[in-house]
Amino acid sequence: MNRIAYLLKIADDLDAKGDSAAADVIDANVSTPPQYKRWRDMTPEERDKAWQLFEKSYTKAYETELAKAQKEGRKPNVVQPWTRPHFESRARSWSFYGDDNGYVTARYQNNKENPEDSMFKLVGTAGSPKSQLKGFLELQKSGKAIWGVVTENIKDMAVRFGFITPSAESMKVLKTFIPEGAQASEMISGINDDGSVQVNVPNSDQVITKFYIANDIYYKTLAKNNLSKFDIQYNDQIGDLFLEFVKSGSDDSLIDIVVETASPKFKEFLQSQGIELDDESLEFLQEKAKEGLGKIRGDEKFAPIKETVDEIFKDVIKPGLFKEKTKPDQDSSQKDSLNNS
Repeated sequence: MNRIAYLLKIADDLDAKGDSAAADVIDANVSTPPQYKRWRDMTPEERDKAWQLFEKSYTKAYETELAKAQKEGRKPNVVQPWTRPHFESRARSWSFYGDDNGYVTARYQNNKENPEDSMFKLVGTAGSPKSQLKGFLELQKSGKAIWGVVTENIKDMAVRFGFITPSAESMKVLKTFIPEGAQASEMISGINDDGSVQVNVPNSDQVITKFYIANDIYYKTLAKNNLSKFDIQYNDQIGDLFLEFVKSGSDDSLIDIVVETASPKFKEFLQSQGIELDDESLEFLQEKAKEGLGKIRGDEKFAPIKETVDEIFKDVIKPGLFKEKTKPDQDSSQKDSLNNS
C-alpha cells in the first residue's frame, strides 16, 4: 500500500466521510511549507475556539478515566482538567497544527549549540479527528525530531503516522540516554511491562501512566548525540540498528549495535596483529557482545552501549588472546603498547 492510500485508509478509519474528503486533506498538505498558528497570532475568536476544543477534550478524558477507574477499583490515571488561565499560560509557547476544528499542538525546543538538533515536543491534541490528521501531517513536514510523553489515545493516533513507542526493554536503555530537563527523563519514575512509563506529576505526589513516543529522526538523533560523547563514530547503519532496537528491544538488535560500534576499533586491533576482520572474527566479537551484555545488564535496566563496548574490549584486548593467529615475527612491543592503551 503506498503512502497516499495508507493515509486515505487512516482518514477513513478516523472519520467516515469518504476518500474524497481525505484526498482534499492530503492535497492541501503535499509539497507546501508546514502551516501552523501561534497563540499570539490568533484572534480572540480563534483563541476562544481553541480553548473550547481543548476544554472538551480534557473534560472528556478526565470523566472517562474516573468512571473506568471506579469500575476497576483503582486510582484514576489522570490529572485534573486545566483551567483556562493555566491553558493559556502553556499555549503561549505552542504551535497549533491543523485547523479551527481541531489541532495537534507542539512546543519548539531550540538547541542553541547544535541548531540542527532542535526538536518539537508533542503536547496535545483536540477536536475533529480529520483536523488532527491534517495537524500530524503538517507537523511532520517540519523535518525535525518530534517526541512526547502522552496519553494512550494520543499514542494510538501518533503511531498511525509513523511515530514509535519503545518496547519495555528498549525504554530501559533509552531512559539512560534521554537528557534531563527539556526531555524530562527525571520525570520517569518507572517502566511498565507494556513499555508505558510512570510519570511524576509536577508539584504533586501523584504518579500517572503515559507513553513515550517519538519519530525516527528523534531516536537517531538520540543515538548520535550519546555515541558522540564517547567518541564512537555514528553512521546511518548504526542509526537504523538503533531504531530497530527501539522497536523490538531484543538482545540481538542491541548486539548488532555493539558489534557495529566496536568493529572499527576491533578491525584496527586485528590488522595490527596481521589479521583481517573475517567471518570468524566477527562471530567472536558477537559472542563477546553477548557475554558483555550478560555481565552488565541488571534486572532493572540495560547498560549504556559505551559500557558494553568497553567491557568487551577488556576481554578482547589482552595478552595472548590472538596468539595462535598472530604472525610469528610480530613485534612484541607493539602488542604491549596496545594492551596498555
